[in-house]
Amino acid sequence: MPKPLSRSTLIFFAGPSIVFGMTHTASGSILAGIYAKNFDISLAALGTAMLMARVFDAITDPLIGFLSDRTKSSWGARKPWVAAGTLLTIVSTYFFFIPVAEATAQYFMISYMAITLAWTICQIPTFAWQAELSNEYHERARVSAYRVICDRLGRLAFALIPLLPIFATTRVTLETVKAIFWLVLILAPITLFFALWKVPIGTRIESKSGDKFIDFLKTIPQNKPMLLLLLITLLGGLADGFFSSSIFFYIDVYLQKGEQFPLILLLGQGSMLLTIPLTLSLMRRFGKHIIWALGMFVLSVAALLLLTIEPESSIISILIPIMMIYSGAAAGNVASYAILADVIDYDTLKTGHNRSGQYFAFSAILEKANMAVGGAIAFYTLSWFGFNAQATVQTEMGDLGIKVAIAIMPCILSAIAIAILFFFPLTEAKYKIIQRRLEQRRVRMDQPLIGRTKKIQIGN
Repeated sequence: MPKPLSRSTLIFFAGPSIVFGMTHTASGSILAGIYAKNFDISLAALGTAMLMARVFDAITDPLIGFLSDRTKSSWGARKPWVAAGTLLTIVSTYFFFIPVAEATAQYFMISYMAITLAWTICQIPTFAWQAELSNEYHERARVSAYRVICDRLGRLAFALIPLLPIFATTRVTLETVKAIFWLVLILAPITLFFALWKVPIGTRIESKSGDKFIDFLKTIPQNKPMLLLLLITLLGGLADGFFSSSIFFYIDVYLQKGEQFPLILLLGQGSMLLTIPLTLSLMRRFGKHIIWALGMFVLSVAALLLLTIEPESSIISILIPIMMIYSGAAAGNVASYAILADVIDYDTLKTGHNRSGQYFAFSAILEKANMAVGGAIAFYTLSWFGFNAQATVQTEMGDLGIKVAIAIMPCILSAIAIAILFFFPLTEAKYKIIQRRLEQRRVRMDQPLIGRTKKIQIGN
């Protein structure tokens, strides 16, 4: 069995995710909501801008994944990209989080595209690097858990900023997101330095020569576990897009509890952090895909509870389902990329090509596109139902619109994903066969993987 990675190595690897957690939290519905409340920009225009930014992602993600897989340097294939992406994140965060006085929908779209490009340059190689740090089934979940924990710590930091006494209100405002930029400016170089210095390059299987991007696309339909994982990602991403794009409007506008929004966000993120150790323990016993399905069931039940909450409801009645949603989401955050790493090894054994960057890029495209499409549809839904972001009281149709976006659509999409997860074919036992055969190849051949491979039956 491979030696487990040290705790310090995992902390240094996951450190930059703190920065991305802070920026990701603000970049979705929260900043869109702030732009809508402070500038003359319609919800439909913001939804279109978010959708266009994700279309841009569809071009850049596979390009970065393809180039990352082919990068050769003394730092390895992934570290140069992580460094460049982190530094670009600092610059793009400044323009997106500190908008000009007369910001328009075009300014929002360009700034959003710039920051998503910076994330892509950093995060696609980071996910591939994560898969290369360990090839053991449960250790990969552990690596993923540390990254998720640091990501959530960043989100907690975002929630804590508005609660500082230096601000006149506890609402999330232009002043608080400006403070987030200065925190990013301090933390990003520090966490990047230790990640580059202290974390090993990892072990990766070199591809056979002649691998082209078109060959990768042709391989996907032949990879049954990947197709199922993509479908799960599609459904989960759409559900997350609906919820994430609606949560700020749900609490700040519909429930008129904007003053409590940072506290609600803080407790929600904190509940996810506390759930991750339990999630890892359960995954070791029952498998990653089963616990992922269980987590989606929990958050679906909690989303339905949101339908019962009215503006006059107590803060406790709001906190319970919100904390359940974040706790349920912990399983998917840990399992999704750990399972994808297993799927990549299955492809490597079948084809002889290491396409980690391309697979992670392809998955990220789908995830981002789903969140963008889900977010855009959520904004269009709110607009179609007549939801008013600047009103204190909504019409009956406006109330229905926010409930459809925050709860009904996420539950429908999650239910389909749960059914697929229970029949996911790449179990721990089958992955260990793949792992053993790849290790035999490494021992037998000190060269790129060449030759025929005995077919592994992944389906029933």
